[in-house]
Amino acid sequence: MTALNLLPWRERRRQRRRRAVVVGLGSSFVAAAVVLGVAWQVNGSALVAVRDQNTRLGGRIAELDSRLLELTDIERGNTEIAWRISALRQLDTERVEAVRVFADLASTLPPGLRYTAVARRGGMVSVRGTADAESSVSTFMRNLARSARFGAPNLQNIADAADSGGRAMFELSFEVARLPDDAAALESAHARE
Repeated sequence: MTALNLLPWRERRRQRRRRAVVVGLGSSFVAAAVVLGVAWQVNGSALVAVRDQNTRLGGRIAELDSRLLELTDIERGNTEIAWRISALRQLDTERVEAVRVFADLASTLPPGLRYTAVARRGGMVSVRGTADAESSVSTFMRNLARSARFGAPNLQNIADAADSGGRAMFELSFEVARLPDDAAALESAHARE
């Protein structure tokens, strides 16, 4: 039998296998590096896109914050205007009410009675005056009590004046009621404006 020497053939086969493994490992390494590089690039571009979007959103948020401040200023201005309108309406109401109080006060004045001082604090009116006779003061008090606008009068003082030749000096107070027709008249006045 002839002897075949298979050692060189086996050695070449082993070297081919080693080269194939090394080439496979090298190509796997290169492929992995390419995949990692692409992933790194995609991730970096996504990060840049997110940062750009965050920058745009930050600018938009700053713009909205400035608008919010403007709206807050406008609301503050509206509140101030509403307060001023309310104050003007209240002053208008008080002006109309004061005119009506004086008109009703004049209508309750009996002959022979004169006012020397009229003062109003809130809903209370204080009146000082002189009368030809004490009966005029009684008539005045009855007129006040019958009036829908005024409450029951409270006489604080009545005395003869030393220098007025028999005239009586009096001092009394009463409450002023707010009538519903004041509110209706005020609303119609504002509707006309």
